[in-house]
Amino acid sequence: MAAPFHSLQQKLEEALASVANAVPLADRGNATVYAGIDNESLPLPRIVVSAEQGDEFPLFTGNHNMQASVMVLSAADPKTDATVLAHRQRTGFVFDAFYSGTLAADLTSAVSDFHCLGVYGHQVSTQQTEDRHWTATLQFTAYCAPSDL
Repeated sequence: MAAPFHSLQQKLEEALASVANAVPLADRGNATVYAGIDNESLPLPRIVVSAEQGDEFPLFTGNHNMQASVMVLSAADPKTDATVLAHRQRTGFVFDAFYSGTLAADLTSAVSDFHCLGVYGHQVSTQQTEDRHWTATLQFTAYCAPSDL
């Protein structure tokens, strides 16, 4: 049975978190993975994955072009031993997982009643410093269905 429409966003976020958590902890610099909207009070380093509902295509199929986001945040505070190099290495390992040729299959296998038919349109933001932490964001579109196909 197909999952309810409103859960497609949540299922994609769970699948994104699963892919991020599959990156070895040492490679992601001990960063904790969170799904959903970022909360500034979460500890650094952190990885925040989120999804936004997109257009249904074709109409009346239940398949949607979902907007996925993977954000890597690291401390940029001279009082810590964090370095921009460590942030860039962490970002590289995490983002590489989302450039995998098997990403659609990896997302699909992570969650039940969910199928990712494909991913496209990867865009990486310029790494920036905000509120004493480095931030890098990867965004892409995931074409998803709220059912096991």
